[in-house]
Amino acid sequence: MNPVGIIGAGPAGLTTAIKLREEGFESIVLEEHNTIGIPEHCSGLVSVSGLKDLKVNPENSLQNEIYGAKIFSPNGTMIKIEKHKPVAYVINRKEFDQDLLKTARGKGIHVATGTKLIDVRNNTLFVQTDGGRGEMRKAEYIVGADGVNSTLRHLVGIKTGKENFIHTVQSTCTGEFNTDFVELHLGNYAKGFFAWCIPISKTKARIGLGSLLGD
Repeated sequence: MNPVGIIGAGPAGLTTAIKLREEGFESIVLEEHNTIGIPEHCSGLVSVSGLKDLKVNPENSLQNEIYGAKIFSPNGTMIKIEKHKPVAYVINRKEFDQDLLKTARGKGIHVATGTKLIDVRNNTLFVQTDGGRGEMRKAEYIVGADGVNSTLRHLVGIKTGKENFIHTVQSTCTGEFNTDFVELHLGNYAKGFFAWCIPISKTKARIGLGSLLGD
């Protein structure tokens, strides 16, 4: 019996496991993919204050430092917000996740990759390994950290309507970019959300758009 079973080995799951270990609690982390950090579904923009609160150092995955934002209204009016110190970091998510994995395993936390959750019944987790073999794991508490399409959420019957999700598309583009600022663009093309430009360097940026689904 593991005191805590954590489903998902992304930043949320791994950080939870690390913090639990620091407080003296054991956990096991189950991840369905074979490689931590792949596939990547992230803009890679994280707040400096958030990382400091978690005591996470992004040095190995750091791609850029952000000092502010330019916010564009639908009519083109722009508001610029700027600080003297970095307020956000642009990171490589795969490398960021891999660093968290190294930290977790360095603390003796068992992270099982290629292990997919199939069902949950009381304190029993039914999983399938990469080789197709079925296994059972026991956990007193279960943490769902398996993302927006959480398998655990569906298994335990937590219903979430489409109005609670932002659907996004993003691409890494080349061009000329100001590395100090992210850009947020508001308009009908991004219903309920916005489009963004997150500079990785002077010649590369992640550009995307999010929107609520219609009726």
